[in-house]
Amino acid sequence: MVNGARVGSIFTDTSSRMACLCGITPRNPHQPPELQAADAFTTMDVALAAAGMSFTEVFRTWWFLRDILDWYGDFNRARHDAFAAR
Repeated sequence: MVNGARVGSIFTDTSSRMACLCGITPRNPHQPPELQAADAFTTMDVALAAAGMSFTEVFRTWWFLRDILDWYGDFNRARHDAFAAR
């Protein structure tokens, strides 16, 4: 739960514990897309911490982004900065 909203599920089997996050949206959709992406990474940090995990344990991300070709370079910078900071 992040700010009272469910943003994922935790799955456990005999050898692992996994979190699947979804429905993470920026808090301010009027910001430039690069800032919205950075905000989504912050929300992911909060959700993972609530699950007892950290971003260093993330092995796959999948993004669904509107008009991605219009701002793909900005998204890549935001993603690179997020991963580098973590």
